[in-house]
Amino acid sequence: MSYFRRDKELYINDFIEKKIKNKEVMVLSGARQVGKTTLLEHLLDGKDHIFINLEKTRHFLAKLDQCREFSDFQDLLHDTYQFNPQKHILVIDEAQMSQQLGLFVRFMKEEWSEATIILTGSLIHELYGSNPVRRAVGRETHEELWPLTFSEFLSALSQDSLFQTLKTFELGQTITQSKHERFLEYYEKYLQVGGLPAVVSAYKNGEDYTKLRMDIYKTYEDDFVRYFSLNEVNLFRRCFEAVSANVGSPSKDTQVIRLDAPGYKKVASLFARLEKWKLIIKVDQLQIEPEKNKAYPKRYLYDVGVLNDLRLRGISHISLKDLSLPSLRTPLGGLVENALALSLKNQFADVFGLKLGSHYEIDFATKHQGKVCPIEMKLNQKFKAPFIRGLRDYLAHHALPDTQAFLYYGGPALLKPVDHVWVLPFYLADETKRMIEAGYRPEAN
Repeated sequence: MSYFRRDKELYINDFIEKKIKNKEVMVLSGARQVGKTTLLEHLLDGKDHIFINLEKTRHFLAKLDQCREFSDFQDLLHDTYQFNPQKHILVIDEAQMSQQLGLFVRFMKEEWSEATIILTGSLIHELYGSNPVRRAVGRETHEELWPLTFSEFLSALSQDSLFQTLKTFELGQTITQSKHERFLEYYEKYLQVGGLPAVVSAYKNGEDYTKLRMDIYKTYEDDFVRYFSLNEVNLFRRCFEAVSANVGSPSKDTQVIRLDAPGYKKVASLFARLEKWKLIIKVDQLQIEPEKNKAYPKRYLYDVGVLNDLRLRGISHISLKDLSLPSLRTPLGGLVENALALSLKNQFADVFGLKLGSHYEIDFATKHQGKVCPIEMKLNQKFKAPFIRGLRDYLAHHALPDTQAFLYYGGPALLKPVDHVWVLPFYLADETKRMIEAGYRPEAN
């Protein structure tokens, strides 16, 4: 499979190249098949490094778990791989497979003052087990990798002009109708295919990408069985199905299983585990007054392609040109909202929703550079003033001066903000952080 460029390249490469003493250990998390290993191999090509996959080197894993002292672990690395912390970059993949490795993280930073260490894995958050005392607080820096964003999807499919248009777009600019139509065409493909690199590669090569996607999905069930049990795998499936069916709506445990049914009490902990594994995104719904934060969260799946499989099983085909049909707007709206959640999660550490009252809410918000940026999504091709009622209310009563607000919808970009809200097509969502940081002021246009 060919390598697809990733937005996280810059951040991870900066970490690798940073020359400081006692650098933190990077923990790179992400679900299976999102491209963690491929990304690291690409960035480390030509550099002195040692790459160990504990899932593939069980003999080394067994010896590692026999180590009780850090010095034993260090000697094992040297004798097996000739590891020199002053020379080599060390990557340990599927690091959570080890029962002992978590104990040594603090010493990697303290004892290997010149080293660059990256720990990664599909279940990397299991590295410390259930014992928080083992966690190397202050010795780690965390990075997440999600499936391909829409802009990365465009790059993977060699749509270079569209990709460049996204990356150079500035607020107040326009996009030609011809390019707008092309963007919608590829956004629709993105919703159908998703962002798992191997699946995108299969789609690009004309192969059966849907079968591959479901095969990958089955590997998550295998991981679940490893940490839970085969008897509870049906509960795992119910969690995914409940999230897919209720995307964009409050997520409740009773959507998975009845309150009085066996297994109900396990749902909350199972959701928490799936969120740690980066298979589900939890978006808390916040009130302006913190003491009133009692609303149910919303949850989204880690990949829109998998969501397509689970949510649209009874629908043969839908198109972004079908937005005028009420019967299709809700199913498709869930996919687009999920894609927006993934895009924002790829850009910001904290993504949440805002409840402004009992009658209306704002889909997403993030706090960046000290300001809360509210973001709304509407699945319509024509802008209507009521779409920004919640955003307008928030800006008027709760926002700091010069706060940026965005409405993403199915139509073209408007040249000027409407009541200080930028109205943009949802395929521009990947550029939200860049547009906020650009610090555009309407009066400067």
